Amino acid sequence: MEGINQHPNIELLDEQLGVLLISNLAEPGDQQLLVNDIIATATEVEPAKCRSPKSHFFKIMQLNPKKKNTKIPDSFTQALEKSLQLANQITDIVPLEYTLKYINSFSYPTPEGHLTAHCDRQAGWVCIVSLGCTCIFWVKTGGMARKREIEFSSGDVMIFPTCQSTNVRHGITRIVPDTCPSYLPELSEQRLMVQMRFFKPSTTTNIVVQKQQSIVVFTPVEALLIHRGLHSSDSTLKLRNREYPIVDGANVRSVELFGVTSLTQVEDDSFWGKKVARGDTITWIKSGEHWGRIINGVIENKGNSIRGNIDGYGLAPKKKAKFSDR
Repeated sequence: MEGINQHPNIELLDEQLGVLLISNLAEPGDQQLLVNDIIATATEVEPAKCRSPKSHFFKIMQLNPKKKNTKIPDSFTQALEKSLQLANQITDIVPLEYTLKYINSFSYPTPEGHLTAHCDRQAGWVCIVSLGCTCIFWVKTGGMARKREIEFSSGDVMIFPTCQSTNVRHGITRIVPDTCPSYLPELSEQRLMVQMRFFKPSTTTNIVVQKQQSIVVFTPVEALLIHRGLHSSDSTLKLRNREYPIVDGANVRSVELFGVTSLTQVEDDSFWGKKVARGDTITWIKSGEHWGRIINGVIENKGNSIRGNIDGYGLAPKKKAKFSDR
């Protein structure tokens, strides 16, 4: 890319979930390169109108890195990497390492383009780069007192988690006419966006704990929220739009969630206790003999209750259980 704006403005909209806006991220030359790569790639895809009658936009591009011979333009991955680097200057919740799931591009005509209110249902994260005309984008989470409306302008970026349990509701109300920058004349009557969905390889493992005839599934984001909450001074933990009391015991902090206990590791002579003495933060999520473990903000891919590649959340029957975040 030609370079990142030396004075981007980063605003953390939800500190607990890692919802943030980066204004003025891409320089004009970078934006033009993104547009060129979208147009070049879009020639291979038949434009498709959105499925919801309550929205108005067109999908003009889709790239799936898992498909053979798929070429991802450097402008896309460089924009994502720069966005994550800037995000990590103010929060460690947004993953710095990533694996791409897919990349889409959508066209919103001026002024009637819009996106109905919704909450994504795919475990992971999304990075959105806006190009062309300004759109009025709004976002609302359980941790925000009120809905926040944003003038999402050309070169700006939004990043947020997309798992349904994080409940990041968002939408677009309209596209503002006559707001396209002069260096993108081909977008004078529309707004383009690049949507890059990704996940952090080390946190794609959900913690699955057996509880009598059912199992409780904590998504990676939820597991890390539990870990951070227990190792903070907070007296409550907010999860799935409810608050749960954190109990302070003898050198141990714990919280009860859906019949499953999460607690900090005490400093003692055990292997794990000695790690705590050396400065590590350890959280156990357990029910009987079934457990999950988090160390220093990393979900351990070990133990009889941790399974990989399950995009699940909530309660599910034990027998022939299927987990889906859709």
